[in-house]
Amino acid sequence: MARILLATFGSLGDLFPYLAIGLELKGRGNEVTLATQARYAERIAAEGLRFHAVGPDVDPADRKFIEQAMDARRGTERVLRFLSGHVRASYDRSLPAVRDADIVITHPIAFGAILAIEKLQRPWISSVLAPISYLSAYDPPLPAHDAWILKARFFGPGAMRAVWNLGEWVTRGWIREVFAIRKELGLPRGANPFFAHSPQLSLALFSKWLADRPPDWPPQTVVTGFPFYDRGEAAPPELEQFLAAADSDSARLTARKTGDRRRNGCKFDALWWSPCDSMTLSSRVTRFHARLLETHISSAAPVGGHA
Repeated sequence: MARILLATFGSLGDLFPYLAIGLELKGRGNEVTLATQARYAERIAAEGLRFHAVGPDVDPADRKFIEQAMDARRGTERVLRFLSGHVRASYDRSLPAVRDADIVITHPIAFGAILAIEKLQRPWISSVLAPISYLSAYDPPLPAHDAWILKARFFGPGAMRAVWNLGEWVTRGWIREVFAIRKELGLPRGANPFFAHSPQLSLALFSKWLADRPPDWPPQTVVTGFPFYDRGEAAPPELEQFLAAADSDSARLTARKTGDRRRNGCKFDALWWSPCDSMTLSSRVTRFHARLLETHISSAAPVGGHA
């Protein structure tokens, strides 16, 4: 049995993938702890997993903060500045949980946990939820507010890499407190933690339909497929109304695609998920996550820096 810590921050979309992985790992006899915001404590405990509060806490009723965080142009900057301003407290709270873990799996912006991992030299697996976290110059993502960026791709990967390097430099200014604490802790300045990945294993928690290993992704990346967490909860009335109001063209397109999937069957490959929404497929994918992690845990070494 291994003691596994999953550290995440954000909305339910940032919690659910780690809940799915945690439940499968627990079912295989491991002791699993989720380190995240206090407002998720009840949900995590209800699943029989351990909970460790690290913060920072965000009130979901704070509409002003949510609107600022979701702003297409400056939302990412505001979130990173917010997290950076709380990183010292997050680091202090993460220390005991990281110290007690055999291995730690982190969300891309779990900055406090990543600092604790490096300080304590604990085995580390990083993870990302979307291809944009890898900033590929060969298959570049499209920032919502800067569509002009993709024009650089016509000049080749070198030009696109220069654009991403500039973006990486700009984001360093948004998380100055993280670099300041690294210096206080005696850690090397290192790579930008917003784009840093474990040198041992980086999990891409999405389907190959979204992106499939461009040549400049970290070589230790494994595209795992989506880890589904679904308890059959009813959709909010607003969502039901939105779906009911969908125009007929969208409905016909969805029906045609669904029919194509049914005719072609629901195919599963060890490293990716085809778009077929069966619970059987969901559980198979999540079991793959657990097997992959357990295999890595058995041979894990302390982290030696970022990749």
